[in-house]
Amino acid sequence: MSVPDPIGLPDEVSKISNLELVIVKTEDQMRIWNELMICEHYKSAGRLVGRQIRYLIKSEHGWLGGISFSSAALQLEDRDNWIGWDKENRLKNLQYIVNMSRFLIRNNVNCQNLASHVLGLVVKQMPLDYEARYGLRPLLLESFVDTSLFKGTCYKAANWELVGQTKGRGRQDSKNEYKETIKDIYVFPLDIDFRTKMGGVTVKEVEPLSVNEVVDDDQWAQNEFGDAQLGDQRRAKRLVEIADNKMKSPGKSYNQAANGNKAQIKGYYRLIEKEDDLSEVNMPNILNPHKERTIRRMKSEEVVLCISDTTDLNYSHLDDCEGLGIIGSNQTKTVSNGLRLHSMLAVNQEGLPLGLVRTDCTAPQIKSKKDKRSRSEIPLEEKKNILLDRRY
Repeated sequence: MSVPDPIGLPDEVSKISNLELVIVKTEDQMRIWNELMICEHYKSAGRLVGRQIRYLIKSEHGWLGGISFSSAALQLEDRDNWIGWDKENRLKNLQYIVNMSRFLIRNNVNCQNLASHVLGLVVKQMPLDYEARYGLRPLLLESFVDTSLFKGTCYKAANWELVGQTKGRGRQDSKNEYKETIKDIYVFPLDIDFRTKMGGVTVKEVEPLSVNEVVDDDQWAQNEFGDAQLGDQRRAKRLVEIADNKMKSPGKSYNQAANGNKAQIKGYYRLIEKEDDLSEVNMPNILNPHKERTIRRMKSEEVVLCISDTTDLNYSHLDDCEGLGIIGSNQTKTVSNGLRLHSMLAVNQEGLPLGLVRTDCTAPQIKSKKDKRSRSEIPLEEKKNILLDRRY
């Protein structure tokens, strides 16, 4: 029995109602997924290898497609070189890569930006579902695109990275017959420190940048934050505008720094309050381009001092703020709610700041009264000074 075609599907993804990914659990869902792949995917349903998870793309208009994930390719020269790991680390940590083995938008579905939007949904939902099922949080996704059939446009639009090509060998090609077509390899990191956690090595030559080129540069904000990956170039542009205003008026509130410009003020609050509900707007993504330029400035100096310090950010006056920890208490045992910011600032021998090297923001919690461990019995990872003990 074939899967009914979608009814009344709009031509733009923003107009689709109740679009969601449904994890395949029931026999009926599995039948629909198989039917879609057998009838409409160029590689059919196939046999998935190892740990696996399947999704159906659902909307109020009907089923729009399906996705599956399974074990990663055992060995890919271009992928493995990009990660920078050796054979030992590859065999040990390959489990943290998950392969998107099937991705189908139905043949009769013609909806602008649907594929890239679904890719955005799946990188948020899949790691949680995968961890719940297998007790393992993936660090990297991979997928293959047959360029004789597809251009990979949706992957590029969804910020996946093209890292090379396959050799034309399948998983079972023990005789080196190279019967498969050569495919582009796309990857999507799920963790900013995935290389470190997987035993990879980043070898990246950067050009030194003199600090003198920055001091009098009226394009400072653009240079430091313009490449921030916030999911949309318009958000990066807004970030540059915010940084430029604050640079010119560092001691003022943003309303004052923007000289009362209503459009700029509205854009500022929309970004920091994440009204678009986008996980891409976060501290690492905002600071990454600045940190890259900091490293370039460090490279131009003979001696660099890296100064670490911890600052408590007190937000006790924000009654509706979520996700705060407890940063202290007064003599009446009234606790202060906030965040603890550990930062590392690089300066040259003259004390001129080169930029931030690292930032970590945590929400500390008070030790439970039921926890009877002495300080010496508490693992280093649970202590508040762990950030100071790290070797950067």
